[in-house]
Amino acid sequence: MKKILLSLILSLACTTLWAQGIMTFEKETHEFGDIEEGTIATYEFEFTNTGDQPIEITRVQAACGCTTPEWTNKPIFPGEKGKIKASYNSQGRPGAFNKSVSVYSNARKELLSLFITGFVKPKQAVAQDGAKFEEAKINLAPPVAQISKFVHDFGKVQIGERVKEQIFIHNLGQNTLIIQSIENKNKAISFGISTVTVAPNQPATLEINIESDKLQMVEDELILHTNDPKNPKHIIKIKGEIFEDFSKQMFKAKKN
Repeated sequence: MKKILLSLILSLACTTLWAQGIMTFEKETHEFGDIEEGTIATYEFEFTNTGDQPIEITRVQAACGCTTPEWTNKPIFPGEKGKIKASYNSQGRPGAFNKSVSVYSNARKELLSLFITGFVKPKQAVAQDGAKFEEAKINLAPPVAQISKFVHDFGKVQIGERVKEQIFIHNLGQNTLIIQSIENKNKAISFGISTVTVAPNQPATLEINIESDKLQMVEDELILHTNDPKNPKHIIKIKGEIFEDFSKQMFKAKKN
């Protein structure tokens, strides 16, 4: 009887733990390409709730005042679709742009980042012939670092277990992006990168690992320094909890 009751409790706990909404986007980055200065470029990111609980978006925050977000403000039930609309005002902003929109919700990933990118043709260059415009475009488009996500929560990690996550650093500029240094403090977090020189329109893979032999709450920041002149410093926040699963010991002892 005790075994049956314990199994029911564990089953109920697992059901409660995993019963969450999941935001599955068709894509999380949209490239506008070339747009003329003064254009308000708009794109709707569509997602489906592929989980088993309703999703409510609590807020959507743009990285700067040049980007205006709108979103579905009612519960999105399992199987239904929702939208996040991002509008970029290009007036007075010639050159390459890479903007993020942070989506906060009660879904399994409480914070998710979407990106819009493109190149604003300066007014004085719009009337130029193709060769002159391309020359102007290159001069206005230095390395541009786009980080695929700025926050990652590893959640609960068993003590002694090694868990990894990959983050991508894309170069949206016209010149080589150089990752000059990466810093962090917590010894439970380690990392490696596929390359420190990223060619235009190519990505680098940053692999982040969490592992520890002691119980602890992990909160750390990876600070990336690059030669991106507009955004030379990028911060990726890392969270996690190193815990010990006593239930395994309990079952092992019970078995013996």
